[in-house]
Amino acid sequence: MASKALLPAFGGSYLVWGACMVFFQGMLLAGYLYAHLMQSRIGAARYSRWHWLLLLAGFTAFPFSFGRLDRIVPGAHPALDVVFELALLMGPPFLAVSTMGLVLQRWLSISRLPERENAYALYSPSNLGSMLGLLSYPTVIEPLLNLKQQAILWWTGFGILFFVHFLCLPGRKGGDATPEAAPIDAPPRQEMLRWFLLSAAGTAMLLAVTNVLTLDIASVPFLWVLPLGTYLLTFVLVFKRRMWFPDWIDRGFNWVVVVAVLLFCMAGMRLDIPAPAALAVHLLILFCVCINCHGMLVKRKPRDPAHMTLFYTILSLGGFCGSLFVSWIVPPLSSSPVEYLLALMLALAALGLCGPAPRKGELKALAIGAAILATSLIAGPAVAANRFPAGTQWIMAVALLPVILVVRFFKDRPLHLVALLGLVLIASAGMETRMFGTTNVLRLRNFYGIYKVYDHEGIRYLKHGTTLHGREHLDREKGGIPLSYYHPTAPAGELLRSGLIDPGRAGMIGLGTGAMAMYFRKGSELTIYELDPDNVPIANDHFRYLRLAEANGVELRFVIGDGRLSLRKEPDRRFDLLLIDAFSSGAIPVHMLTKEAVAEYLRVLKPDGLLLLHVSNRVVDLKPVVYAVARSLGMQAVAKSNEGAVDPDADISEWMAVCKNREVSRVLEERLGWSGFPADGGSPAAVWTDRRSNLFSRMFRKRSS
Repeated sequence: MASKALLPAFGGSYLVWGACMVFFQGMLLAGYLYAHLMQSRIGAARYSRWHWLLLLAGFTAFPFSFGRLDRIVPGAHPALDVVFELALLMGPPFLAVSTMGLVLQRWLSISRLPERENAYALYSPSNLGSMLGLLSYPTVIEPLLNLKQQAILWWTGFGILFFVHFLCLPGRKGGDATPEAAPIDAPPRQEMLRWFLLSAAGTAMLLAVTNVLTLDIASVPFLWVLPLGTYLLTFVLVFKRRMWFPDWIDRGFNWVVVVAVLLFCMAGMRLDIPAPAALAVHLLILFCVCINCHGMLVKRKPRDPAHMTLFYTILSLGGFCGSLFVSWIVPPLSSSPVEYLLALMLALAALGLCGPAPRKGELKALAIGAAILATSLIAGPAVAANRFPAGTQWIMAVALLPVILVVRFFKDRPLHLVALLGLVLIASAGMETRMFGTTNVLRLRNFYGIYKVYDHEGIRYLKHGTTLHGREHLDREKGGIPLSYYHPTAPAGELLRSGLIDPGRAGMIGLGTGAMAMYFRKGSELTIYELDPDNVPIANDHFRYLRLAEANGVELRFVIGDGRLSLRKEPDRRFDLLLIDAFSSGAIPVHMLTKEAVAEYLRVLKPDGLLLLHVSNRVVDLKPVVYAVARSLGMQAVAKSNEGAVDPDADISEWMAVCKNREVSRVLEERLGWSGFPADGGSPAAVWTDRRSNLFSRMFRKRSS
């Protein structure tokens, strides 16, 4: 709920969730540390008399002030801004909630109830409740309730929890507290280190998988809760009274490592699998890694109940550090999603430290395996690409088969695998360049994603994640011709070249390479709204579209910040044309397509102005959403795709136009072949609003584009 409320202010960045996870893990650590220190010093029974004060303090955040989030302006460090806003919004109640699971388990351990012998079992239903709450959000709560109603529901639940909690106080009938025995010696430091690493590995893998899924599918709660729900499910299974951890999962972990390494290498070779399959495979990998790490935690938990709070505090510290590592430490240091393999290496190291020491005399086998890996990853892709230029399956089999065999050979030696995967990480750098003969121009990773600028066969490309955001001919004779989705034969280019509209003064949300600027003539004014400040120098320094447009007499103006929020500063009826190009990536900024957002766009348009939206997307069908919003505002909406008539320099793209004037939409239909909502297309989607939207209902409903 909090992350969804924050997304509009941060432009739908996929790292909002990572920053939120760091905050919540940090607050969980603070709650566990507080409960551990208090109960260790004054005793669990005496602490119960004071615990209600912390719960009461949670009400200081009532009600959640979502309205203030509309005024947020992200600074130079957006992740810190997310943490700060969350602390103000819901820090006190979450701190109170974070202590409950630990406190209740400790209270049970000192009670006279028969269940006290395995108080750890309470951790299973606790995580089951969290998992069901998570899964209910995108499937029930988000579609049916707006944010204000969600907050009311949450506070109602917190109030009920506040009163029910005291039914569990030590000293009540049937649960009289037993005298607390003095704790035995503290666990060895080596054992506490194992707890820390196992917990950190699980959380790191959780966020690494989440980053992979949300970076190029969608940065929405639906794809956040699935990995987190999977992560929590492993706690449910292993902490229950009879741990569920069959031998076949332990044995199958070796194949999970093989598949994970295979997927990592495939990404470097541009070998993608369909989005639904990728979602299923990554979640399976996450499940197997986490259940192995968490199962080992249960096997190594302290026997003395007095050390229970210490055990959970170290687990929380590991979870916090794992989140911090993936969300804040790795992104500034690497321009590619290496955290996926690093998290797997951390899990192998943690599990390896829990097993027998490595056998001596294996350095020779390790050296041979390392040589095979290095040769395969450095030379294999280039050789395979030259041998089988059109067969990606052959490339994959030839280049990666030795890697698979080596990883499988060391299946019983996790610490050796850590070293080998480190080599994979190093050798896979530049794999795409060696395989396809591309020349890297720029690699950049920031809070908003991963940029790659590279040259191949006389064309310069811009990628954001794995999504192409534009390209340009390096040949100066061909330079300046918009390519990809913005080609003159694509719907938007065809419309702007037709002369049917007069874009004397225009606005554009989303910069990319700046190709659309080439369609404006001398004397035109184009205001470009761009969320990511790093994208402006990328477009200016590495592509010529903006420079050529200015040379042609187009006046360019740049506004850094969320496009929708920036438009609020513009006067009514300012633009003849407004282009929204924020939906071509996998990350869908839902707040840019709500009824309130479109109303804001129409406010800055002249009465006969045109709103042009780029709705191309690989996994989400956005056209019915635009039709529904346009109808709710009494507007006309038409759409066009160039599928079936694609120029070699163009890509398949879908564009939609919204206008007040029926005559304008009629001209687009009759002269250029645009079309309205099809008569046999069923009912439009539900109207999205700022407080209620359901992206889940539109996902995986179309072919890849």
